[in-house]
Amino acid sequence: MPTPHITSPSNPRVKNVVHLTTNRHHREETHQTVVEGSREVRRCLDAGVVPAEVYLCPELIAPDDQDLSLRLATDYAILRTSARSTV
Repeated sequence: MPTPHITSPSNPRVKNVVHLTTNRHHREETHQTVVEGSREVRRCLDAGVVPAEVYLCPELIAPDDQDLSLRLATDYAILRTSARSTV
């Protein structure tokens, strides 16, 4: 099954991520937060946190983080974004 590719900032999932990052009450109500950056994602995974969703932009993955990208793609459903889009 191909990885879903999100290209629109009006996508409901993108809107939810933005809402999570900007609204503390929404984070508290949903018991969710947004984790950004390879170091922070590694720390969460190593602590046993299971992500609800993973958003990945292949064009922006540093060579040193290819192993993390593979780990995420192997263990979790990925939603792919593009550096070329407005998302």
